[in-house]
Amino acid sequence: MKKYLVFSLLASVIILIGAIKIGQATTTKTRTPMSAGEMYLVDNATSTVITTQSTFTKVSVTSTQGLMLTDFTFNNNRLTYTGTATKTFHAGLTISHSSAGSNDTAQIILYKNGTVDANQEFTGGTQMTAGKVEHKTQLVGDVVSTAIHTFVSLAQNDYIEIGVSNISDADDFTVKHYNLFLMEMYD
Repeated sequence: MKKYLVFSLLASVIILIGAIKIGQATTTKTRTPMSAGEMYLVDNATSTVITTQSTFTKVSVTSTQGLMLTDFTFNNNRLTYTGTATKTFHAGLTISHSSAGSNDTAQIILYKNGTVDANQEFTGGTQMTAGKVEHKTQLVGDVVSTAIHTFVSLAQNDYIEIGVSNISDADDFTVKHYNLFLMEMYD
C-alpha cells in the first residue's frame, strides 16, 4: 500500500510539472523588435569651440551612425526617435576629451530637443540633469573620460544631442571619442 501511495504521489507531481511547463509554453510573450539608436565618434581632432564660460555648447564634430537604428534616424550628432508610441529609453554615453588649457573643469550633459544659436550654444531644450557629469583636466592635452547613464521618455520626433561646457574659463574642448546609445526599456 505504501509503495502504491508513493508511486501515485510521484506520478501526480510529474503530471503537475508537465502541466505547468505546457502552460508556460503557451503563455510566452512575443515581442516586437525594441527601439534603439546609436552613434559614435572615434579619433577626433577637431575642437568644440567654447565661446561662453559655463554655457553648454553642442558637440559639433562629424560622428558616425552606429549598428543599431530601429525607430531612430541619425543626423550628425543627433539621434531622433521616429516611433509612434511614447517610450522610456536608457540613455548611455561614454565620452573622452581633452582641453586647450590646463585646470579646466568640464560639464557634460545630454539635451532633449535642444536648440542652438550661431555659436552652437544651447538656448533651449531640456537638459537631462539626472545624467550631468563634471570632471577636471589638469594639463593641456590630458585626456579624461566619463560616462552618463540616465532614463528619458521620448515621443515621436524627439531627439538627443550632447552638450559640453567649460565652467573654469572659455578654453575649447576636443571630444576624442564617444558612444551614445538609446535603448528602449520594456515594462
